[in-house]
Amino acid sequence: MLPDDEPLPDDEPLPDPEPLPDLVPEPVKHGSDSNRDHDDTEYWTKDGDKWTFNNGSSYISEWGYLYYKGSYDWYFFDEDGYVETGWYTDGDGNKYYLNPNSDGRQGAMCTGWVQIDGRWYYFSQDTVSGRGKLMTGTTTPDGYTVNENGEWTE
Repeated sequence: MLPDDEPLPDDEPLPDPEPLPDLVPEPVKHGSDSNRDHDDTEYWTKDGDKWTFNNGSSYISEWGYLYYKGSYDWYFFDEDGYVETGWYTDGDGNKYYLNPNSDGRQGAMCTGWVQIDGRWYYFSQDTVSGRGKLMTGTTTPDGYTVNENGEWTE
């Protein structure tokens, strides 16, 4: 072994380190039954106009952080295992807005500025204070004021 301050001779090859293990698993992709962008153990299923997520167990009255078409999003599942959409209030009184549109992200938790019925609302992007919570009666991180209903005021 050479001392730290002595360079390797020019003709000596550099050691070939062992490959590092893959410590971060590839995300499991989930898709609808129509495009089958999933494996057979985890997938989305449409039931009428509602969605469920199947992974060997059910999400019941809880949040799920799930991968779909290139990104992870938070979804809330009701007592029957269906994805909630629109306004949702949790047991602590925190309000969230879950994408109601059938645009490939239906049910995904909204964050940042969102226009709903002609009014602008700000949903926290901060994971510490509660990602996705409607901000009310305060100033948003970008300096705008929202009233007690969470609506932007000029």
